[in-house]
Amino acid sequence: VQANPGDVVKKDQLLAQMHSHDIHESRAAYKKAKADHARLVGVEDYRLKLKERAKRLLDLRAGSLAQYEQAETEWRNAQTDVKNAEIEIEKSVTHLEEVLGIPAEEADIPKDPNGEDNDLIPILAPSAGVVLTRSVTLGTVVTPSTDMFTVSDLSSLWAMAEVSEEYLGKLRIGMP
Repeated sequence: VQANPGDVVKKDQLLAQMHSHDIHESRAAYKKAKADHARLVGVEDYRLKLKERAKRLLDLRAGSLAQYEQAETEWRNAQTDVKNAEIEIEKSVTHLEEVLGIPAEEADIPKDPNGEDNDLIPILAPSAGVVLTRSVTLGTVVTPSTDMFTVSDLSSLWAMAEVSEEYLGKLRIGMP
């Protein structure tokens, strides 16, 4: 936890960092999606070669139309599998970068002072202002619905006041 009540913060300034098992699971899902994509691209290339071979055999009247159509269907299925794998990669990247706030590529992951992977999710200030409250300390368990900090722009304030009728005529803008 790096921010305390009363601290002036800028938009996207680091307020705290949070450990989450979701990081490991999400990184593993991303790596698996990339590996599956690479494998399926190879399968698609192989199916394309089989389709082209079946087409050549059909043109030479050494193969049947059914064999060519089967090869073309398998190639189209392989294309669909590759597109689905690309969607899985995109989904994993979105979860890592937009939900957890960490880079998807390991080369972009900052190391901690000991040189190990930083497995912490950054908690950033949503706007510039002053930290009014801090509801977390080191070791606090939080859920997605937990309000950890309250940050407010104090340059303009509204006040609700109850004033006795006898003093209403004496109130003026700018009075202390």
